[in-house]
Amino acid sequence: MITAGMCKRNYSPSSKELGHKLICPVCGSPDIAVLPAPHAGRSMASDGRVIAAALEKASCCACGHGFHARPLTSEDRDQLYDDSYDLGLHDVAADASRATDYAALITEFIDRHVPGYRLPGLSIVEYGCGSGALLNRLVQQWQAAPSLGIEAASGLVDAARMRGWQNVEIRQGFAEAAAASVPHYDLCLSVNVVEHALDPVSFLAVGKTSIGQDGLIVTICPNGDWPSTELLFRDHVSSFTTSSFAAVAEQAGLRVVTSAALSGRQSGFSIYLLQHGASPKSTNAAAAELAEKRLRYLEGWQELEGAVLKGVGTRPFVIFGTGEFADLLHAYCPRVTDRAQCYVVDRPVQSTRHGRDILDIVQFEEERILLLAAVHPRSWPLLCDRFGPDSDRLIHPYQFSSLRSEL
Repeated sequence: MITAGMCKRNYSPSSKELGHKLICPVCGSPDIAVLPAPHAGRSMASDGRVIAAALEKASCCACGHGFHARPLTSEDRDQLYDDSYDLGLHDVAADASRATDYAALITEFIDRHVPGYRLPGLSIVEYGCGSGALLNRLVQQWQAAPSLGIEAASGLVDAARMRGWQNVEIRQGFAEAAAASVPHYDLCLSVNVVEHALDPVSFLAVGKTSIGQDGLIVTICPNGDWPSTELLFRDHVSSFTTSSFAAVAEQAGLRVVTSAALSGRQSGFSIYLLQHGASPKSTNAAAAELAEKRLRYLEGWQELEGAVLKGVGTRPFVIFGTGEFADLLHAYCPRVTDRAQCYVVDRPVQSTRHGRDILDIVQFEEERILLLAAVHPRSWPLLCDRFGPDSDRLIHPYQFSSLRSEL
């Protein structure tokens, strides 16, 4: 077992190999575990694109923060969010459903933790607004004042402007560059964005400058208190534990008023409410244990491709699903995707994905071909219930590996 004080000795490459001294970017600890790469020559961006470079993540044994052992550069960032970045553009209906879910969640969270806070008429700025669907939903639902969305990817900005959101302005740029031209708003929002920031302290500091003294910041990001697929994304610069997020907020001059781990369809994420002020210092006694869990989790992904191919054998199969988990399989288990006959989904909105046809699941209801479920573990029980007696032909990749305990 990795214990505090042992990470660097047991797992970290030398400073010479990395070209820099390996320390935690949040707490400055040198007690670091470098995590195994799930594939020797590939990694994946959050929009499903495969990057021809291995993933090199690390875990701090003092605060639990997860980060890149070789920091990404601004050039890396610009390439990741170039004109081809298209997260959320493949399925407009799914994007709208996500916006509805998050709007309800954010409304309830503010009502519960800031009693009496007046939502109607307030102004909103959202950093990393994507297609603008969530911002538009909140503006309409709250009858908000004219609001602003900032998005780095030009394709998403173009899509947002084409949808003609009312009372919503969309600008292109990164938060840190846009801050100087952003006036004070009542609420600053970022949903699954801060983990992408090259400097999360600067990112949260932008939020601070964007609100008045009594303003609110609501931030949602992956919950790094336990290992999950969020570790597998190349453009996830940070994996935040509750304590490492509070430390970043404190460095940005912000106070974490409250936070919560989300459940249901948002399981695996955390929500934070911040205001001007300083967060109390916090420690993470489980940081060394978390580093070991992350290490074992990524080792599971290392073995997944071979384990699935061995488990399936010569049997033909199709992949059920074309979402995030299917993209992860394509990136880190490419031979599995190559073996699949096609993808099957409910009501396809695309004809192909990763060089394979996408067909409607109804075409396979009467066949006994294996269905390899490309779904997150949180969705696995629901899928089994859906197929009922026919679930014996439904398999999940994790069932063949050390990751089966996640199901």
